[in-house]
Amino acid sequence: MFELASAGATGSQFAKHLYVSAYRRAWGGVLTEIGRKLLGSEEVLKASLIELQEKIIKNAAEQQVLLVIDNIEPDQSSQASSFVKRWTASEIKSLLILTSILQLQQVGK
Repeated sequence: MFELASAGATGSQFAKHLYVSAYRRAWGGVLTEIGRKLLGSEEVLKASLIELQEKIIKNAAEQQVLLVIDNIEPDQSSQASSFVKRWTASEIKSLLILTSILQLQQVGK
């Protein structure tokens, strides 16, 4: 899906296409990389992780973004679930795709 969107196969539906690997990384590092790619380094340096998460979600609400977070680790599950919960609670036209070997904690429960 990501390759198709990046190659233009989805038309102009998405303003940005982001791919981030969560493999063997702390969740803060995953959010930081998403923030750098989406917002720029200066915004990332000024924000706490909670503020960064909110800025990412706000930006995804303002423009259509395809965000793929690949290979979420078991120790990231609760933080990833929290991110997904905030993402889905917002009025976002962007698309979030997650992959993991384990089922994430249920969102909305």
